[in-house]
Amino acid sequence: MLSTLSTHLRRLVRRRWPRRPVLVILAMAAALVAAPPAYAQGEAVTVTSHSHDSGGQTPAAVVCPPHDGLPGVALNALNQHGLDPADTYRGTSNITVCTYALADGSLFVSGEATDQVTITGCGTGALSYTFSGPVSAPDPVTLHRTSFISWTVIPGSGTGDLAGVTGTATLIGDIGPLLTEDGLFTGTLFC
Repeated sequence: MLSTLSTHLRRLVRRRWPRRPVLVILAMAAALVAAPPAYAQGEAVTVTSHSHDSGGQTPAAVVCPPHDGLPGVALNALNQHGLDPADTYRGTSNITVCTYALADGSLFVSGEATDQVTITGCGTGALSYTFSGPVSAPDPVTLHRTSFISWTVIPGSGTGDLAGVTGTATLIGDIGPLLTEDGLFTGTLFC
């Protein structure tokens, strides 16, 4: 396909443009056609997972950096992933999260997690990621909050079949008054 494209471009260029631009145009066309996709490190795999945190957070031994001038509270948590039979991401997360209370009653959270998981289409191993996002103020009736979290795999953190994995995901969660959380995350990983 590349040689056919080059031949047609050469014919077109010889008729209409001087020689130097011909070389530039041919080089650009070859680079565009031959360039691998940006995720050439692996195959794109869509992941989905229903998760649950039982609310058993414990104080973490890390110091949270200020967020918009506010101090944070550091907690450790454990999540279980893959609660629905159709989920493609199954395992556990060990999470360290910094939680910041905002003036309007909402929260901002950020932190790091390490997951021991099996990912359909990738295999089994561990990976770590950073995450952050807002959590709504509590509903006045149910006292539940909604979280909107984005996470990104830390490059080089994968082990086992997940060595070299990269990618991102988003989580929408329902947080109960006792800090239990049920969520659904979706994303794309490159394995």
